[in-house]
Amino acid sequence: MATTYNSKRHDIGILRADGSTKVGLMLARDRNDIPYYAVDDDEFLSSQFFSGTPGYGNLPPEKELALRQDDWRSGFGLEVYDTNAPTRYFSSIGMDLRFRDMAILGPKAESISAPAPNWASPTGGSGWTNSSNAYDDDTDTYAETNISGSSWSGYLELTIDSTNIDGLRYWVTTASADINRIDVDLYYEGEWHHLWREVPVTGSWVMKPNASEKGLDPDEESVTETKAVTKARIRMFNSGGSLRKAKVHEVDFLANTGGTPQAIVGFKEFNGELYIACTTLLTKLNATGDGYVHRYIFDDTITSIESFTDDQLYIAQGADTDYWYMSATEGFTQSDSRAFFFCTVGTTLWKALKPRSIYSATNPTAEANWSGVTTVDTSAYNITSMLSFDNALYILKEDRPFYLASGVVMTLTNITRPGGNSTSGKNSLEWQGKLYMPWGEQALLERDGGTYTWRDPSLSSTNLGDFVGRVQALGADEQYLFAIVDNSTKIEVLAGRLETVDGTTLWVWHPIQEITLTNCETAFVSSIYQKRLWIASDTSSENLHYIPLPTGYGDITNDGNRNFLTDGYFETPFLHGNFRGDDKAYIKIIAELGHAYDADIYYECHYKKFEDSSWTDAGNLIGSATNRIATLFFPADGSGNNPVSTMFKLKFVGKTDDVTKTPILKGYDIRAVLYPARRRIIKAVVRAADHVSDRQGVKLDTDAAKVKTVLEEAADATWPVTFYDIDGSTTYVRLLSASPFRRVIRDEKSKNLESWFYLTAQEVGLS
Repeated sequence: MATTYNSKRHDIGILRADGSTKVGLMLARDRNDIPYYAVDDDEFLSSQFFSGTPGYGNLPPEKELALRQDDWRSGFGLEVYDTNAPTRYFSSIGMDLRFRDMAILGPKAESISAPAPNWASPTGGSGWTNSSNAYDDDTDTYAETNISGSSWSGYLELTIDSTNIDGLRYWVTTASADINRIDVDLYYEGEWHHLWREVPVTGSWVMKPNASEKGLDPDEESVTETKAVTKARIRMFNSGGSLRKAKVHEVDFLANTGGTPQAIVGFKEFNGELYIACTTLLTKLNATGDGYVHRYIFDDTITSIESFTDDQLYIAQGADTDYWYMSATEGFTQSDSRAFFFCTVGTTLWKALKPRSIYSATNPTAEANWSGVTTVDTSAYNITSMLSFDNALYILKEDRPFYLASGVVMTLTNITRPGGNSTSGKNSLEWQGKLYMPWGEQALLERDGGTYTWRDPSLSSTNLGDFVGRVQALGADEQYLFAIVDNSTKIEVLAGRLETVDGTTLWVWHPIQEITLTNCETAFVSSIYQKRLWIASDTSSENLHYIPLPTGYGDITNDGNRNFLTDGYFETPFLHGNFRGDDKAYIKIIAELGHAYDADIYYECHYKKFEDSSWTDAGNLIGSATNRIATLFFPADGSGNNPVSTMFKLKFVGKTDDVTKTPILKGYDIRAVLYPARRRIIKAVVRAADHVSDRQGVKLDTDAAKVKTVLEEAADATWPVTFYDIDGSTTYVRLLSASPFRRVIRDEKSKNLESWFYLTAQEVGLS
């Protein structure tokens, strides 16, 4: 029977593996009667050797760790640092991290007030009989005059309070085709100016915008800008030989303001201009890029605009109103046909009516020229858009996309069906030979040949609620695809593409701008006036926004085509130096700045420990005129806690007082000291002999053979054994391999061999 461990009698003890006995053991002693027993702290890492050029990875981590980033091109969304993705970051609002070796402020968005034109009636009139009938809002009444043969009539002069106008519309009738010219002038800047002259269209509204069209008198100047007008005058010409009567039923000025703001529904480049379709208004960007020149206010809602090879711009107005078309000289004609969407494919114009009908024409000005109906799948799902891709027509419906092959409707893919909704496929876009389709609540599907890949921005991020909304619209320039993502009362603008970083090619997304906007109805990239990404809300009271895009991407910080935000921030992942589970003391940050010294252009630096719910301000990274390396030592947080944690993240807030300049962060270097949990190693020499005395001089009944059995059993254990140390404390250990493990000390023929057992035991915490 082994002697039961007692801390007053025995040096150390071990609990047998079966839990039956606490075995007391005695240690060997030196000549001064001091037991062989020691406790060491084990090295956390094994010693390393390296060859070649030394780097930060060769620093001894228990003395100094370097946590560094100087490239963020692999995109956003990484919550915890991953050595397989060292060039990723967590989040960004108002920053731009697309470019090698620098983090800069994002592009500054600008806005133009929502268009709010109005048909303004004249307030007075003279010169013809019943002149007031020309502005009584009744096309059944009229002002009239008789015109002698081969003569111009007198002027019908109409007055209005000074109003910025973009044109006017008229409704006239004539008694004879001999009245073959109508002439209109506008009064502004103290004199009369010619507006246009043409063969009159009778019996319906005719819109005549301020345009460069000169009609029948090409030598005359005409109004081409928005002007503050106070009067207009109209006359007609009788080319016949006898007296003829002319009637003006109604005249309205197209006032630039004064109406109800209109939501924007689409963009189209046509005849070198950027046309903008609103709820009932067709307008275009003005010559200075900061406002509109209104072209026409329609009686019904615009649903689509499309340019065609006949040099006409087609304006769809849904299933209840015949569509219109506009010439390059901005003359408007209403057709006798209806459409919800238009799409040009080669020399064919396609139109669609919900839920599933499509038609084609090569001369789409009249209903008789359209083909018979082609139906697209079931009527249970509406067509949401159409586009031309690879010289074929693609039809997007709420559940899945289709295309035409030799006139036959084909299903493009069925993988979209589980996530379909009423906006699926809307604002789809062809870019760099691939098709991109927003789908469902947050998905974005890429079609590259026969390969389909989900490119949702939400797939790039972990625990980032700002970027999980619906992809509402897309735009693209020569380098980047821009996705507009819903974020409640805001939208997030992200730039994405395939990026090759350190030999690996992957799809990346970078947030570059956040705009307060209630949903995005559509987006469009155009270089008319200036290269811009246009972003329009679906709400009529909200401004039209645009982000100036760089002329080129080779010198982004000096590109003259854009300004920078005055502040923005990005967050790093939680950094851990590859020791994610162990505490580290984060001492200081060393930042390399890439912009010229300016005390008003800098980065704020904030930190957050893994346990924190708020940020701690660490100071400003400004540097000096002679040193663009800025250093900050991390302070204690607001509760007085030192910056010690298993993981640690930073927030850099860019600041500038000059929108033409951005702070540039080329890289940061955090220095930290590793504080791993201590691993205690117990080294002891146990005496195994017959008739060994305990600390009280009493002979043990545990002989050498039993001690050997107990220690061999402990060495073979597959779970930490209970160990009673020299202080009488209970701990758990694993016996490590030792050389020697056992050494014979004495051989007496009448006794068991006396041995010393050299124990090396690692303490193991089990609770």
